[in-house]
Amino acid sequence: MTLHLFGIRHHGPGCARALAASLNSLQPDVVLVEGPPEGEEVLHLAAFPEMEPPVAMLVYQPEKPESAVFYPFATFSPEWTAIQYAAKHGVPLRLVDLPWQHRFVLDDDQKNAENADDHANDEPANNSETVEKSFEQQIIDDPLGILSQLAGFDDTESWWEQVIEQSLSSDGIFFGIMEIMTELRQRIAGEEETVKYRKDENLREAWMRKCIREAAQEGHHKIAVICGAWHAPVLDVLAKDDSRKALIPSKKDDDALLKKLPKTKVATTWTPWTYSRLAYRSGYGAGVSVPGWYDHLWMAPDRAVTRWISRAARLLRDESLDASSASVIEAVRLADALAAMRDRPLPGLAEVNEAILTVLCHGDMTSLRLIRRKLDTGQRIGRVPAETPSVPLLRDIEREQKSLRMKVSEEIVTLDLDLRKDTDRAKSRLLHRLQLLGIPWGKPQTAAVHSTGTFHEFWQTQWQVEFVVQIIEANSYGNTLETAVAGAVRAKAEAIKSIPDITALIEAAIPAELPTTTIDELLVRLQNDAAVSSDISGLMLALPPLINVIRYGNARGTAMSQVVPVFNALFQRVLVGLVPACGSLDDDAAARRVGEIVAVQGALDLHNCPEDNANWQRVLAAIMNDDTLHGMLRGRCCRLLYEQGVLSHESLATHIALAVTPAIEAAKVAQWMQGFLQGSGQTLLQFDPLWSILNDWLCTLSDEMFQELVALLRRSFSEFSGPELRLMGQKIKKLPVTTSGEITTITSTKKTVSTQESQLDLKRVEKVLPILQRILQTEPQS
Repeated sequence: MTLHLFGIRHHGPGCARALAASLNSLQPDVVLVEGPPEGEEVLHLAAFPEMEPPVAMLVYQPEKPESAVFYPFATFSPEWTAIQYAAKHGVPLRLVDLPWQHRFVLDDDQKNAENADDHANDEPANNSETVEKSFEQQIIDDPLGILSQLAGFDDTESWWEQVIEQSLSSDGIFFGIMEIMTELRQRIAGEEETVKYRKDENLREAWMRKCIREAAQEGHHKIAVICGAWHAPVLDVLAKDDSRKALIPSKKDDDALLKKLPKTKVATTWTPWTYSRLAYRSGYGAGVSVPGWYDHLWMAPDRAVTRWISRAARLLRDESLDASSASVIEAVRLADALAAMRDRPLPGLAEVNEAILTVLCHGDMTSLRLIRRKLDTGQRIGRVPAETPSVPLLRDIEREQKSLRMKVSEEIVTLDLDLRKDTDRAKSRLLHRLQLLGIPWGKPQTAAVHSTGTFHEFWQTQWQVEFVVQIIEANSYGNTLETAVAGAVRAKAEAIKSIPDITALIEAAIPAELPTTTIDELLVRLQNDAAVSSDISGLMLALPPLINVIRYGNARGTAMSQVVPVFNALFQRVLVGLVPACGSLDDDAAARRVGEIVAVQGALDLHNCPEDNANWQRVLAAIMNDDTLHGMLRGRCCRLLYEQGVLSHESLATHIALAVTPAIEAAKVAQWMQGFLQGSGQTLLQFDPLWSILNDWLCTLSDEMFQELVALLRRSFSEFSGPELRLMGQKIKKLPVTTSGEITTITSTKKTVSTQESQLDLKRVEKVLPILQRILQTEPQS
């Protein structure tokens, strides 16, 4: 009977490669893997072709789903290699860590004890003094960190990568790991009074020794144990080395330690995982900082540096950045040279990134960050079989659906929710939260004509089978709907770069009724970004969502006191910076700025704050009266001020007359008119003097100038609605037509222009008149 211990680092491709070779050579008759024993009931799913890492084994309490732990696996995880070996060769495989049916209760007891100690201690902790840890305590807290420091490395990742992960040979790896860890464990042996070692670590190691002894008693001759490197020296229950025997408690001591452990009910399933989440720590799930790089070392062990730099160059070319083959060759040579200078056998990721930054990115950190995000971390997402048991998040959603009596159906169902009713408000909250998770079970609809208040919401719901997969994927953010949505919102906030997107996320998060801490985080992020932003467009586009948040939050009974100060700060910056930001704009930029001004105006109309309206109107007046600014901006501001009652009819007529005076270039006049006329045509319909002013201005244009400007004017009129255009046509009917065939224009300032003065060919005009009469729906005058 032989016991073979393989001390590994979780998610290490070098360890995984060495383990695969060792298992094939050893051919054990039982494989014991450090992992939750409850997971054995779903281990058979790992052999399914549909199971594609990265995936995570999820252990949780059905009655308390927020208490859960993930065990992530990647293709390069040694534990995954052992699982696949056992499945392929039909070898029994057992998970031998301390069961979570005990650990959940023990963890709760420990947390309660710590909280009790905190409340019992009246003296506040003195954080000003730094307690220096002993060398033994540093070994316990970070054994690999100690080894990397002793080897002269700045960080653990680089040391482990150089020594283990880039090794192409499995010879001696596990022997060396065992020897190193044995020395470290011997160093802390007998130091119980000076070091802090978690009680559950002792329990875990005692349970693993118990499982190893049971496998030996069952008559297995070749026992392979795959465990964390730190645990390996104290699991060798069949050790013949006296120095190692001294580290291993007796069976009697282990049995006494494990006696009468508390229990609770647990369940286990699989869930997809991502490389970006592989660094996430949750219980067992030790993370790695560069899963994409480790995946590359696993998939391409030979010439890894050359292939990696080639992938980086291909990525840059996909982004339309220059990266030639010659540059790839130079980068590879530079990485090799850097490794040689640092006395390292092969270039590590640090040397590779330095070479890429220097040669391919030409010193530009922005390009390197793109490579590190897409290659170092990786963007792979795992997949689990359809036979996988449901996850806690799905059960939580199903529980809420049942309590609200919301039927899951593939039929389209229309919901009219009154937010003043608790049940309807809970339904709205559920639909909004699912939307934030990217699960559009319900789609918001435009309010009905008979109910336009903020207390009503209209939805169309339709369940799709794909939503179950999306819920399983979203389970990585949390096991309850509230925690999962909060985690997803935080992840979205980290990826967002623009201020308007942040405010839009806040607007979506408010009706989901997320925890106050999550909303506060978003508001702090918005404040920090706005404080350093010089983008007036972003600040303006951020205002409408914030006003919607204030209005909608009040409608739902939610306190919006923390949102109002943020809105006020952004609004003040807009008031100060808008006029300077309107200078030197071309036609396209002016059109965009007009759209932003209109959006802010619409939001302020909803906000209905007299002080804010007055300040905003002063800014609009400043733009309207500044002759150096683009005419489209000035015309639009004039229109907005008139609609708000700031300008009287007489003042409007004066501004229009000044804007269309012959002394001004016709193109600039057209710009002003375009800005003024865009949008609703009600002003044009209700203000008769405007017709006279426009008609007089058009009559002064030459044929060439009219043909040049008619496209701009036509574009402005084309935006009016059909009913508005019909009313305008009826208004044109009032134009007087003389019996002699002379067409008389509308008089303004006691001036009349006739066809005779315009030198028109009356015979040709008479041919056109019947067609115009049919278009305008007018009757010939007798």
